[in-house]
Amino acid sequence: MHGEVTTGTNIYNPISRESIERSGFSYIALGHRHDFSGILKAGQTSYAYAGIPEGRGFDELGDKGIIEGTIYKDGTNLSFRKMNRRSYRQLPVDVSDVLTTDEITRRILSQIEQKNDIYKITLTGEVPSYVNINVSDIEKELEYKLSDFSLTDRTMVKDRFEAFGDNTLKGLFMRTIEEKREASASDAALLEEAANLGLRILSQEDF
Repeated sequence: MHGEVTTGTNIYNPISRESIERSGFSYIALGHRHDFSGILKAGQTSYAYAGIPEGRGFDELGDKGIIEGTIYKDGTNLSFRKMNRRSYRQLPVDVSDVLTTDEITRRILSQIEQKNDIYKITLTGEVPSYVNINVSDIEKELEYKLSDFSLTDRTMVKDRFEAFGDNTLKGLFMRTIEEKREASASDAALLEEAANLGLRILSQEDF
């Protein structure tokens, strides 16, 4: 049955646990959700969503497959069987304690489960302003190791407000960013990115 097990109303054929329990069935196979639910039970009736056999995007993450086994008059013996050839996976990677492109690349690869899966990799954490995260160089290294991926830098510059009160170019830059942030809350994400990029560029000029 295509429907949603719920305690309230739902536009997709709402099904209550009480109705499952009263059904008298040994097993109810459900469709609608795209993830395996586990083999669930209401009273003497087992029920489950198998999900789908192959993920199609990053809104359908992880292993996909089918439910197989035996259904008896008074019970079931069922299990999930992985069928998909590739899984979509989101992978946040904290690079707070690494300094070089090679170290970042090795950190990412150490967290890869299956190299032929499709990854959305996001670099996170706080790094010193003098660390230059070159996404293009990291992507070139990963292309030899991974089949399909995207890479996004979401790191933040460590102690980025340290020079806020200084009469230096960094201090002037950060005060300008803060003034714009106070003037327009809608630009917060863009200003955060600008602050990180600007501090990295200014820190490179210090050396």
